[in-house]
Amino acid sequence: MMCDIGMEKKFELLLNAVERLSSEDPNLEPSLLFYADLLLLRDELSGSVREKIENPDKIVEKSKEIEGGEKPLTEITGIPTLDQATWRNIMAEVIEVVLKHRKGLSTELEKVKESLDGEDLDIRKLAESSLTEEPNYVKEVASKLDVEVDLIQALALWTVQPVFKAIRLLVEGKMDVNKWHNGFCPICGSYTRTGYIARDRGQFLKCEMCGMEWPFQMLTCPFCGNEDKRMIEIHQVDGGRFRLYICRVCSNYWKVVDEELVEESIPRDLYPVWTFKLDEMAEEILSEAQESKED
Repeated sequence: MMCDIGMEKKFELLLNAVERLSSEDPNLEPSLLFYADLLLLRDELSGSVREKIENPDKIVEKSKEIEGGEKPLTEITGIPTLDQATWRNIMAEVIEVVLKHRKGLSTELEKVKESLDGEDLDIRKLAESSLTEEPNYVKEVASKLDVEVDLIQALALWTVQPVFKAIRLLVEGKMDVNKWHNGFCPICGSYTRTGYIARDRGQFLKCEMCGMEWPFQMLTCPFCGNEDKRMIEIHQVDGGRFRLYICRVCSNYWKVVDEELVEESIPRDLYPVWTFKLDEMAEEILSEAQESKED
């Protein structure tokens, strides 16, 4: 795939960051390379998707409604209606990236790829289903194609990422995110476990789906809204460079990079993978807490 100058620059920055982080922790390299390719695909496709979105001015106008509210933009506007060829193209590109990095899934991925040539698969509906608590259409497609539900759900989520990024590009700078006080993304409604402390600018959450960033007080649980500091456990890792927060009310956790303590510039899009060890740490702590309860 050809890249414009902006994409070439982003590729260079991501590749340099992947090399630095892999030298720090070689076990991260496969995940970093996979994640970086998905990010580049999201950003490359989002530009063309943005041009195909109908009534963009209406979406921008609707974005004003989320300020201080409880509903993300895509819940108000719905996922944009794109032609099936566009949806198929996005998913086909996603499958190629996954095939490159997850060769063990080639048999299942080829089944999904073959289904793109037919008219039965409604990818927009699949994307919508993947975002719900009961993804019935995802399960239906997985059963029909005889592939794992988790794989279909992951493909659907990766496919909708460029669409969410396109919406973000439409409204970014035209809405006041300072009035958004929820732990889920104001654009796509996704919950995130990733945040950062910016130099002289405060604390922010960063959506792992569309890349949106918004101010958030880390001593409030982004999942359940718990504000009782006594019920939020904090672990500092690598000299405080990373922080792990665990809510003892809902047993969820979130990870924060303190950029004031990070010497080299790492693209924020890579923070979710860079902080994998905090995921492992959180799961171990929560598992031990659950075992203690059962005893």
